[in-house]
Amino acid sequence: MATGITLCTLDSMSAHDRSLLQKRFALVSGILAYVDDENMRSQMIRFTADKYNVSVQTVRYHLCRYLALGRMECLAVEHNKKENVLTEDEKNMRWAINKYYYTRFKQTLRTAYTMMLKERYTDENGTLLENYPEFHQFRYFYSKYKKLQTVYISRDGMTDYQRNHRTMLGDGVREFANHVGV
Repeated sequence: MATGITLCTLDSMSAHDRSLLQKRFALVSGILAYVDDENMRSQMIRFTADKYNVSVQTVRYHLCRYLALGRMECLAVEHNKKENVLTEDEKNMRWAINKYYYTRFKQTLRTAYTMMLKERYTDENGTLLENYPEFHQFRYFYSKYKKLQTVYISRDGMTDYQRNHRTMLGDGVREFANHVGV
């Protein structure tokens, strides 16, 4: 299709997916008669949301999807979610970050990159191979998957994280700063 959405047929769906499709179509079917009248459409969307115990946004989402594609199969469950598959270079970068950066020795990203090149991108004579990732690619990969909690815990330890870096919630914060923005 021109939208880039591939629809599956009713025959290829499981029984659970078909029942979910029928429930979603039941949300939309009562509103279709009032598509042209904005006030009635809004009232029917709110009524349907209350009747089926879903949010107004959910009803609108399914209605817009049905109106855009015009087929009942568009309300089916989407199973074609793209999985994140790492390339060989990305696997090597993850290995180097875990082995050399997330340690108590607090090595820099540049050191972890150099060690990755030494371990994974040299031949038996110690010469650098032709195809290796640049440092800016390594740094981008790190920033893409970085979590501050992981950095604090792996480099400084759990005790330091609990003491100095974890988020403060509840009554302890209210005693210190009882107004918002303090």
